Amino acid sequence: MIIFFSAAAQQKDSTCTFKEIGWRVTVQADFQIADNQKAEEATQRGLGMVKGATGVKGDISHFKVLVYAKNSPGNMFQASLEDFARGSDSGLRKTMKHVKDVLYTTIAKEIPTSALDSISSIQEIDGMSFDKFDLKITLEGRGEAHTIMLSKYYKGYDFGITYSYINDSIKQEIETMLQNSKFDK
Repeated sequence: MIIFFSAAAQQKDSTCTFKEIGWRVTVQADFQIADNQKAEEATQRGLGMVKGATGVKGDISHFKVLVYAKNSPGNMFQASLEDFARGSDSGLRKTMKHVKDVLYTTIAKEIPTSALDSISSIQEIDGMSFDKFDLKITLEGRGEAHTIMLSKYYKGYDFGITYSYINDSIKQEIETMLQNSKFDK
């Protein structure tokens, strides 16, 4: 993995290039890109929540965070790769159905006063189709949050993009980053 950062005294956008999958994405300046240790800590916290809520112990031995960036509490963007030994779109769809169910159950148990709604669809990024899962979390008296998971079987990997937001301006910013990203073809 190679990441190129453009930074100076003023915050600037950061262009990240991932040779494993031939993908470039520019992370907006108001997102802080975390180092690998912070990304690992965030992943471990998520796994702890899942295990506590569902008893499911995740195996991340083949999981690699490409980029993890936060804007503010509740607003984040992450792209990751995981070697996918089952090696097909249909195998990944079966796995992702389980992941969606576990995510839904985890949030329902962790925030029992919330109302949950979800929808699955397809999203195009630079001409490539990703399975999309949008989990809307309505927090009693405190607004709503969304967690979006995009997944695609690509070059032997489960290529995943996850983002969360609590306001539409951050949603638009993240979705613009994704729509402007490019794959080498």
